[in-house]
Amino acid sequence: MHMSPCKDDFTSMQPNTNGHMVRVAYDRIIAGIGIITIQETIEGITYEREVHHVVYVPELRCNLLSIRSVNKRGYSFHSFEDRCEIRENNGKLALRGVEWTAVQNAVQSENAYGFCNAAQAGASNKIKLWHERMGYVLGKQSRKPHLSVGLESNYGPGEKIHTDVCRPVNISTPSGTRFFLVLKDESTGFRKVYFMAHKSKVINRFKEFEAFVRTQIGTQIKVLRSDNGTEYTCGKFQTFLKERRIIHELSSPYIHEQNGRAEREIRALVESERSMLHAKKVDKKLWSEAVNAACYILNQTINPGDTTTPFEKWFRRKPTIKHLKIFGARAYMNVLKEKWHKFDPKSKPISSDVTFNENAMSSTDASAEPTTVAIEFDAEERDERDAPIAQQEPQLEEQIEDHGEEANQNEPVPAVENVEQLQNGVNAHAGR
Repeated sequence: MHMSPCKDDFTSMQPNTNGHMVRVAYDRIIAGIGIITIQETIEGITYEREVHHVVYVPELRCNLLSIRSVNKRGYSFHSFEDRCEIRENNGKLALRGVEWTAVQNAVQSENAYGFCNAAQAGASNKIKLWHERMGYVLGKQSRKPHLSVGLESNYGPGEKIHTDVCRPVNISTPSGTRFFLVLKDESTGFRKVYFMAHKSKVINRFKEFEAFVRTQIGTQIKVLRSDNGTEYTCGKFQTFLKERRIIHELSSPYIHEQNGRAEREIRALVESERSMLHAKKVDKKLWSEAVNAACYILNQTINPGDTTTPFEKWFRRKPTIKHLKIFGARAYMNVLKEKWHKFDPKSKPISSDVTFNENAMSSTDASAEPTTVAIEFDAEERDERDAPIAQQEPQLEEQIEDHGEEANQNEPVPAVENVEQLQNGVNAHAGR
């Protein structure tokens, strides 16, 4: 429908009694509907054209000609660089506009009295002005959220794997681990984690997982989805995927949502690990043990909206949780009968500082340097035990020197788990 703010241009007009409005920046009231006569001189001849169904809107700033209404009446609209034309079906010129830049866009909605979308370009350039006044809206654009993807999968167990590497942890484990690799099956939700000191070991860990899938469930991995990290795009990794005929799906750069399953899995593992460490005041150096425990527990847990656990879907047998213990709970170790006397306790709590000889099981060299591993179970009791142990160390060293030669001549020195066991071993040699 055409619109005009010039009442004098109407040759006839009927007042609007229905209260209809035109919605632009704010509502405009339609005062009436009528006919406007347009006079135009074409090639020296003056023509008069009547435009019917023109809406009179006093608050508009320019005349708006609806191209949709023109086309409905059998005319065609043509736009050129310096002019616009409206022609009849036979090609005869009906109307011509010389300055098309006065109105750049005029669109009438399907409703008879609905919306008017118009943009006028003039010398004032008010659109740019208001754009600057509103603080440059283009600089405030944000990315639209990604559509959620259903949890159903078209792949069988082990056929499509989602993977990602957790960014480096600022605290290394006693073995030097700073990264962990997550591999999650799309069909069953079964996940597995591998720990690494460097990202370059991702290819080795993935080979282990690929062999694990083949041997445990007899399935060949068909698709692997990951981000564009160099640990996945390097030549060795790509060569291995080609050898195994595995399709590699890569997410777009900086679009983490396309690898959302693996990203969410890392978040779930880290949050669970953090909770377990802080609940029992466990040393942060044992974060890898907490992540491993969290992965194990999640595989035994039914996901929302499901009826079976990932473990059961993967191994096709029901899991048991009778053996689960509280992470960080006090643990006791059994003392070998060769290490205790008649009235000595047969078990003792594991110390927070466990010293053992890594080479004792395979070598008789008693001079092998021991390795200390921190295992935190109770911070308060650890502090209470530190003082007496420190006082006993000089005496223990003297006893070790006195009986070291005798122990080497008679039999190999047994592996010891802590300082207390070492003292019992020395006493046993002395008794013999």
